[in-house]
Amino acid sequence: SQMVGTGTALALTGTDYFTLNTRAAANATETLVNMAVPAATTYFAMACGISAPPGSGVTRTFTFEKAAATPSTNLTCAITGTSATSCTVFPAAADAVAATAKVAMKEVVSGGTAAAAEGTCTVFFNTDAF
Repeated sequence: SQMVGTGTALALTGTDYFTLNTRAAANATETLVNMAVPAATTYFAMACGISAPPGSGVTRTFTFEKAAATPSTNLTCAITGTSATSCTVFPAAADAVAATAKVAMKEVVSGGTAAAAEGTCTVFFNTDAF
């Protein structure tokens, strides 16, 4: 299965978050966009894209946040420079998330001020049990 979330008006600098399963403005406060997982779930891949490249020397890093403010060390990818607009990751280890844990996407800009863009991430998962 998959969940797709789009953060509109991503931050030009710093960190912001957006929810999965909808298209809405990105927010600097994770608790305003995270969502509860209804069942134990294993997340095993991620793909992200942006509407405009970040810019010369600038990187947008996308990270799956599991269990409210706990970043995944497995599901993270970066988009850098003046031409790249997507990234994917298929890690060796998946992320297990307990039922009722809250998840979101985190986006961090580094290396300067990024070009204005919206970002979309798709996370792929298996529901362990209902």
